[in-house]
Amino acid sequence: NPNCDIKNLKKEFKKSKVQITKADYALRIADCYRLSNDTNYSNWYKTAIETHKTYSSCDKTDRQQSKPLFQIAISYYWLGNYQQSSVWFEKAIIMQNKYSQNLATSKIEKEQTIYYCGKSYFNIEDFKNAKKYLSKYLQLKGDTLDVNLLIQKCN
Repeated sequence: NPNCDIKNLKKEFKKSKVQITKADYALRIADCYRLSNDTNYSNWYKTAIETHKTYSSCDKTDRQQSKPLFQIAISYYWLGNYQQSSVWFEKAIIMQNKYSQNLATSKIEKEQTIYYCGKSYFNIEDFKNAKKYLSKYLQLKGDTLDVNLLIQKCN
């Protein structure tokens, strides 16, 4: 993957003075490691989570930015902590809904947030919430086989 020049990404991470940008780099590095089946990904997802939690005030629900919330949630998801990912995806969804006029949240980001929220709930066997979010994803995205199969497993 041409976007996975880990050496360069690490250099940019160290160079960056803006914490939200540092968290972006940490997440990209983690994704690159995960996609290449390198276990270093877990430390970088943890770095992304801690950087956002420490510097971006992302736990304040009146903040008009869902990106840090989504990045924390997706980091927890890829770390296999579905309990935490479901909590943070819900925070991102609340933010996206509350500030839908003001946020520059893409349609794809909204869809991904709902999809992974549903999958997080599915993985902790909270089938009621899994079905709720996966059904909402189907309304947005249309018929997708994997989501329909997950919804059937919730019954």
